[in-house]
Order: sequence, then structure tokens, then C-alpha cells
Amino acid sequence: MKTFFKIIFILFILFVGFIAAVMYFTSPITLTAENFFYAIQNNNYREAGKYLSANFKKTTTVEQVKQAFPYERFKNFAGCSFTNRSVTADGTGMLEGKVEFKDGSFMKVKINLIKENGEWKIDHITVPKAGLTEVDTNGWGSSEQNADNNRANYQQPSNQNENSQSSQTQGANLNEEQLVHSAMVSLVNAILSDDYNDFYNSTSTPFKNTVSLVRTQSAFRPFKNVKINWQDIKDMKPVITSREKEEQGIIKYLGYYPTSPLKVYFNFEFYPENGEYKIFGAFLKVK
Repeated sequence: MKTFFKIIFILFILFVGFIAAVMYFTSPITLTAENFFYAIQNNNYREAGKYLSANFKKTTTVEQVKQAFPYERFKNFAGCSFTNRSVTADGTGMLEGKVEFKDGSFMKVKINLIKENGEWKIDHITVPKAGLTEVDTNGWGSSEQNADNNRANYQQPSNQNENSQSSQTQGANLNEEQLVHSAMVSLVNAILSDDYNDFYNSTSTPFKNTVSLVRTQSAFRPFKNVKINWQDIKDMKPVITSREKEEQGIIKYLGYYPTSPLKVYFNFEFYPENGEYKIFGAFLKVK
């Protein structure tokens, strides 16, 4: 009997030791997250930017950070409570839990971090939205419920950054019709085969860092059941009705394919990367 209790006691000590080790190894990423929110509590978004990765700053604007984490709410920031914490050997970390406020309310968050120059930086923050979201092929379907999440640019004022982006844009090969059609055919192939690997691999780095392959598949999968001549799209030409050039060289094309009995409307966004334009946002609507 005494041996049994000894075993239980040893297992308890080992369990406590494991929890302590997890807390120890994940304390740096927790501190990064807390410092980020404390900076916002002080209405200092420039300071908050110090805790964000280079990729985060490249793909999300300061205004979008302010919109997602407004000072009016975060001035009552009370702390963070993370139930899931992890750090991997490849220099990535994850926190999942909630941000708490002095009025007793809280906000669920999932934070992905990466190590840059020996320091932990926030690379992505997921905040579930309140309310009801419904997938409807008569409306816009996309790789994100909120299109702004994967079409943003966090930009610290920098002439060097502007110049490098400008040269990158000029170096990218742009053939509008071919660019749109190539993206559409790749997406159609994915929809018909339910294999999104090739389409996903053709997207830009900011897209991949924001949207998972699984989420891309689940977003576009409902279009497979829409009774139109999907195969005919491959031999059609896109009708581009609108062109917009946005910040950081992002180009948006709106238009449609004359499919039947309904038309397929597209909204593609492309981002200049490594001398070519890659998909930054993809949205479809059938009507």
C-alpha cells in the first residue's frame, strides 16, 4: 500500500515538474504577447510594433491593428490567461487563451510567434468573430471569412521599404488576362478535384502565413456543387471589369467568366514576390 502511494506521489511530482518546465520554456513568448497588449493599453502602437514580426508588419497596417485592438477597449486591459502554450525547436511558438479586461469581459485569442534575431515576435493573431457566419455560394466565397485579414499591409514609415517594394513591383511580370486566367484555372482545378495543393502552392507568402490549406479547401469546397460549366472556364477569357492598384504594389482585378446558366464573378488580388505576381486574395461569387 505504501508503495502505491509512493508511486502516486512520484507521478504527482513529475507532473508538477512538467507543468513548471512548460511554464518556464514558454514564459518568453507569454511576455512578448503581454508586452504587445500593454503597449496598446498605453495607446502606443509604435511600441506595440516592436513585438511584431517583419512579416506581420509587411502584411498588416497600423490602422488595421488599431481596428482589431482599439485603445478604447484595451485601456482597460487586465492581463492574459493562456491555457495552451507551446514552443518548438524550429523557432516557432503558440499561445491560446484569452485577453482579460477590468470590466470582467474577455477576448479569445490564438497567437503564433516566431523567433527573429534571437527575440520572440508575434507573427499572427487569430481573434474569433462574434455573430453568425454562413457559407453561401450566392455570395462572395473566399479563403477568409473576413477579406481584410489577408489583404492588409502593416507599414512603418520607411523610404527604403517603399523603394524596395517599388523595384519589386516593376520587376514583376504583369500580363493581366493571363494572370487572372491562370489563377482562375488553378482554382477551378482545385474545386473540381478537391485537391488544393497546387493552388495553395501558387499563392503568395503573406497568403500562406494568413490562411491555411485546410481553410482554403473548406472555403471553396461549396462551389463544387454549383451546377455551371466549370470545365468550360479553361477555354474562356476573363472579362475584367475593374482594376485597382493598392498599397505595396498589390493589384486587384474584378470581373467574371460568361459561364452558364450563371456567371462566375471573381475578385483576385496579386502581390509582387520574387519577380512575379502571386495570389494575395481570392474571392468568387456565382449569380
